[in-house]
Amino acid sequence: MRSLSKVIVFLMISLLSITALSAQKLKARYAKVPLGEETYIYIDERTPDYIVKKALSKRIDIAFFLKGSNAEWIADKIPLFKNSSPIVFVDGNLSKLERGYLNQLAKITGFRMKIYCFGDSCTNNVNWKHSLIKNYGTIYWKKEKKGNQLYFKKKGKTEKAQTASITDRNDFIKTPVVNGCVYFKKYKMAFLSLDSKTDENFYKNADFMIIYSDDEKKLNEFVEKNF
Repeated sequence: MRSLSKVIVFLMISLLSITALSAQKLKARYAKVPLGEETYIYIDERTPDYIVKKALSKRIDIAFFLKGSNAEWIADKIPLFKNSSPIVFVDGNLSKLERGYLNQLAKITGFRMKIYCFGDSCTNNVNWKHSLIKNYGTIYWKKEKKGNQLYFKKKGKTEKAQTASITDRNDFIKTPVVNGCVYFKKYKMAFLSLDSKTDENFYKNADFMIIYSDDEKKLNEFVEKNF
C-alpha cells in the first residue's frame, strides 16, 4: 500500500508540474507583445460584442474608424463605451450621421474620448473636431520623392512614421488599419498587428499601442492573457 501511495503522490506531483509548465508556456506565448502604458484594441463591424465587453471590463480601451454609411454598425455598441476613453478615427469631412454618433460617444464617455483625424483632408479644415474634446491628433500623408509618407501631428508637433514594410505604409494610407506595424518613435506610438511577425525591437520603446488582428480567437486570447 505504501508503494502504491508513493506512486500516486509521484504521479500527482508530476501532473501538477506539467500543468504549471504548460501554463507558463501559454502565458509566455501571449505575453510576448511588450505592452504600452496605454493599450487599445482596434475593432470594426466584425468584432463580436463579447470581446469589446471583455476588453472594457479589463480597462483596455477601444479604437475604431467612424466612417461613412458603414458607421451605422457602431450605434448598438455606443452604450458599451460608458465612462471609457476610446480613440475614434474620423476623416476630415464628417457627415451628419457621423457627427451624430460622435456627439453620442462624446457624452457617454464623459468627453474623455480621443479624436484622431485620418486622411489627406484633415489638415485643410477643423470641422472634424468637437468643441468639448481636447485630446486629438491628425494622421495624414504627403507626396514626396520616395512616395507617400505618413505623418502624425499632435499639439503642433509633427513626426514621420516608421513602417515595418512599404506594404504597411500603403495599407495604412487607405484606412487606419495595419497588417504589420506603423511606429511614431518620438510619440512612442505603435500600431501593431498580432497577425504579423514584426520584430519587437522595431517598436520596443512604445508606450502607446493600438493592437489589431483579423483573427477573433487571437484577439480574444490577447485580451485574456495580457490583462
